[in-house]
Amino acid sequence: MHLVMPVLVRLLYCTGLRIMEALNLKLKHVDLKNGILHIEKAKFNKDRLIPVSDSMLDVLKQYCAVMHPLCCAEDYLFVGITRERYSHRNIYFRFRELLDDAKIQHAGRGFGPRIHDIRHTQCCHTLHKAVMEGADLSNMLPALSVLMGHESLNATSRYLRMTAEVYPDILLAVTKLCTDAIPEVLS
Repeated sequence: MHLVMPVLVRLLYCTGLRIMEALNLKLKHVDLKNGILHIEKAKFNKDRLIPVSDSMLDVLKQYCAVMHPLCCAEDYLFVGITRERYSHRNIYFRFRELLDDAKIQHAGRGFGPRIHDIRHTQCCHTLHKAVMEGADLSNMLPALSVLMGHESLNATSRYLRMTAEVYPDILLAVTKLCTDAIPEVLS
């Protein structure tokens, strides 16, 4: 577990994967040459390809060299001593222990911080970075929606509201983008 959790948390943050998407990854889904994760039959029964950064790819290579020296394609990426895939329950309890160790209070079941909140953080930080770099949000949101595996753009737009609360610059950028979306009616 001491090898799994640092890599798992980094992967969740770097990719925005859902926890079960990460736990269901098998070695055959992890392209260590090209830095691509193949997510199969995720939420809404969708498949998608997720690129990973060079630094995350290096972490995955080091992790696999230690945890999977024989590299059997059907092995799960995140396994314990028994070579069985970690369950959501195992990860939940370990995440709670990490919160306690870091003196981060847990607000109760459903109130977090939860491991799923790492996904939300990644999405909000991605949006903030895009706005700070002057990215075109009308192009960014559909791409982010696909990356996150959302069923609709509406699901992704919730992150805009969450992000705007923390980063008011985003609200200004969206307002500027949408100012002319509904033309003024003159009587």
